[in-house]
Amino acid sequence: MAFQIKNFVSIAAAMINRMKAVQSLLTDFNVGAAARTVVEAVAIELDQYYQQMFNGLKEAIPVAIYNSFGFPLLPAQASRGLLTFTATVSAFDQPILAGAVVTVPGGTIRYVTQANAVIPAGDTTVSVEAAADTVGLVSNAAPGTITQLVGSIAGVTGVTNTLAFGGGQDAETEDQRKTRFQSYIQSLGRGQVYALQYGAQTAYLLDSYGNIVESVISAIVQEMYYIDDSNPIGLIHVFIFNGSTGASSDLIAKCQQIIDGYTDTNGNKIAGYKAAGTIVVVYACFTSTCDVTGVVTLLPAYASSSVAVLAACTAAVNAYIASLPVGTNIIQEQIRTTIMNVPGVYNVVLSAPGGDVTIAYNYKALPGTIALTT
Repeated sequence: MAFQIKNFVSIAAAMINRMKAVQSLLTDFNVGAAARTVVEAVAIELDQYYQQMFNGLKEAIPVAIYNSFGFPLLPAQASRGLLTFTATVSAFDQPILAGAVVTVPGGTIRYVTQANAVIPAGDTTVSVEAAADTVGLVSNAAPGTITQLVGSIAGVTGVTNTLAFGGGQDAETEDQRKTRFQSYIQSLGRGQVYALQYGAQTAYLLDSYGNIVESVISAIVQEMYYIDDSNPIGLIHVFIFNGSTGASSDLIAKCQQIIDGYTDTNGNKIAGYKAAGTIVVVYACFTSTCDVTGVVTLLPAYASSSVAVLAACTAAVNAYIASLPVGTNIIQEQIRTTIMNVPGVYNVVLSAPGGDVTIAYNYKALPGTIALTT
């Protein structure tokens, strides 16, 4: 039976009812009576014991369960993606050094290139990986929004992100950790779909300082026999997504290693997640952008702050689409509900998408152009 807390009122009432039932000498149990006062004094102490026991149990859960199984709260992560720099045609190579900084116009989050890049002589563009200098969901950015250079780079005339910057996550909450732990318990029976999916989502890459630079944000497991019965029954494909571009070859290799099992640097054998006799292959998922267009009607009190309300609506739609797991359809009514939940919105009429958007099993939906007007 689940642990239940009794409060002072219920404890005192139970004791008084017991006294009334087992004896007849004491009859005055009104407030202020001697017998009631004695009972209430005990009830106060018992109430404190219940509260202390409850607090002790709450503090013991992370130690007895999460810490014992190696389940600390996951830290916040910064978003990552590709920046495309444009330059005038030159007869010489044009370098773009690591550490170049770009922002969203009017924004405060800086996106910093992570490696040196070169625009070859005769070319006009080059793409390079960049990461936000701020962690959390706020560091995610929609396509085509990171366009302002901080400072100048010789020969460079512009910059943009043709794809969304994703992977930015807030620090894990207790509820999220509980859900992740439940998935872990389901994965203990190795070889099942749950196990493969959980194992894939544990893959991540670290930089030389021990910071997570890329991780599997979402994964889906597909038994290929059910897609095409000409495939072997034991053929399984796992599609992973790193929050922005699908997944790098290094992350795919890391994920494949975790699923297959491996021997670590100390010679310890680490069990994999796939069943014997099955063939599991990890791929980066494809991405599909969804444009959202609509007219938002505001409450009269918010008419003067329409720019801020529309920005909040855009951020909410971006967050909804970006949070969808791999292979999950976009529901038009959910987009509308997401916008309606923004303070100040009275109504919204969407012209795009025209209905629910079907996403293939090996694709991840990403937010495209969000064009909301009043």
